[in-house]
Amino acid sequence: MANHLIKIIESHSQGMRDSESLHWCATGSIDTERTLCGDAIDSANLIKAEYKTVKRGGITCPLCLSFIKEVKKIKL
Repeated sequence: MANHLIKIIESHSQGMRDSESLHWCATGSIDTERTLCGDAIDSANLIKAEYKTVKRGGITCPLCLSFIKEVKKIKL
């Protein structure tokens, strides 16, 4: 399964992001309107963004990574 990623460069809700705030965020396949960390990625909010799909890894957003680590702790 591939990782679908987005780097939000500018949005209506947060404006232009500085280089410190640019991270590759995971898009949730269940909710295509938000990233895993909660950023809105609908067409009404995004002004400029980059997309990429990678086979493994690629996520650089600290909040997305923390959510993934918490989910991995769950024993099924």
